Amino acid sequence: MKKILPFLISAALILALLTPVFAYGTLAEGEGEATLLQEGEFDIQSGESLKKYSQQPLKAVKSAEDSAHEQLLSVNAQVNLSSYSISVDDVDTFYSNVINDNPDLFFVSSSYSYNYYPSTGKIAYIFPQYAMSSDEIADAKIIFNAGVERALAEVDDSMSNLQKALVLHDYIASEGIYPVLQYDSSNQLVNDENIWHSAYGFFYNRVSVCAGFTLTYSYLLKQLGIECEYVGSNDMAHAWNKVYIDGNRYNVDITFDNHDNAQGQNTYGSVRHAHFLKSDSYFASESGSCHYGGTTYDGCAANSTVYDSAFWDDTCARIYVVNGDYYYLRPNNGKYGILYLTKRTSEGVESNVGTYFTTVYLNYTAYAFDENGTQHNIPYTDSLARLAYLDNRFYVVAGNTVYSKLLDGTQYTITDTSGNYCNGLGVNENGNLLWQPYTDSSSINVLDKLTYYDTYMTMKKTNGAAANYNNYPDINLDGAVNAKDYALIIQ
Repeated sequence: MKKILPFLISAALILALLTPVFAYGTLAEGEGEATLLQEGEFDIQSGESLKKYSQQPLKAVKSAEDSAHEQLLSVNAQVNLSSYSISVDDVDTFYSNVINDNPDLFFVSSSYSYNYYPSTGKIAYIFPQYAMSSDEIADAKIIFNAGVERALAEVDDSMSNLQKALVLHDYIASEGIYPVLQYDSSNQLVNDENIWHSAYGFFYNRVSVCAGFTLTYSYLLKQLGIECEYVGSNDMAHAWNKVYIDGNRYNVDITFDNHDNAQGQNTYGSVRHAHFLKSDSYFASESGSCHYGGTTYDGCAANSTVYDSAFWDDTCARIYVVNGDYYYLRPNNGKYGILYLTKRTSEGVESNVGTYFTTVYLNYTAYAFDENGTQHNIPYTDSLARLAYLDNRFYVVAGNTVYSKLLDGTQYTITDTSGNYCNGLGVNENGNLLWQPYTDSSSINVLDKLTYYDTYMTMKKTNGAAANYNNYPDINLDGAVNAKDYALIIQ
């Protein structure tokens, strides 16, 4: 056998080399160009062909889309589709939808080539082009996956699908930074970056335009099993989402709910809700900022108006869900400058959590153009108050003071902000609070936990909770609140 084995290996190599010649000799070649949101294209393809091929499983395991996605995610030099009957006439649409539907393919370029069987017009192989090298893709995947993990940590199993959709909407809108776009004298954009249009761009440094926000939201919701489509309007040069909640589809436009739209900076905790879970008719109206020309898959009409008027509409701060209940800052109607931290159950029962806060209200005007080019001025009001949740308690910046508030309503003053009115409050990646003055949101002031937890030493006395370590923060950032944190505080 030792003498025969080399001959067998050589024969196998010869056969392997000859096989592609016979196979490819019968194939014709072509080139294609996908229409990708992540490259700034808004004239998206209809999803009809994609649905058609998704219904043709390979050995009852993978759809054509799933197979193509898997091969592209592995950065294959060729995508084998020979087991599917994908027409040459449909390949641009199919390839576009595979990439648009899978934002983790942010490294795949729109340009590609293919070969097909001339006798049937069916695709055999697609040869993709990649926008990054193999090493760059590997590094970018690490960043992408870490960003996804952090975002999904914002939700938990106590939340309904509606609550998960709301929490992730608020996370993206409050964390995202819309870049300052520059145009030349002929109104041509001169500083566009492809990375701004991708979900990777958001996870890389939070800088995104509408397509980036749209693809990020779509990807995160799909990881939770929530159906979410992208919508592209070539007429508006804009993109948004349609989300499937409790049997109905609704529009969500995170870009328009990003309060810092086109400011090139991030005000933490600042987010509007005027474009969350709205009907098509609402989105087309002035209240919905006059959306028009949107295209997505067939059958994605958003006809339900159940959330066209919702409790979150006028809230310009993050909404949190804790133990299945909503918590948000609610203005006290009729009393200017007063608001409450309000708890709302899933059944819609509301109650105030402790005493009220006093703050400053500002009037803004949003601008929108309808399909006739008419400008609409849309007024809205925002308070200089923001909400954050950390270590089993809420934090509120109202006016020029940062407060903490336990779920039972117990309230403490953490710090003043040196006379600065604030409109930013958030939590950094190290688990510390930060606040931003209204006059300069680029100025980020970090509050180290040990500098503002003197008040918690009195809590065990006033609340009789000497052994209840949940009254204390996670000082050492080990993911648990226990005696170790208590020991650090009393030092």
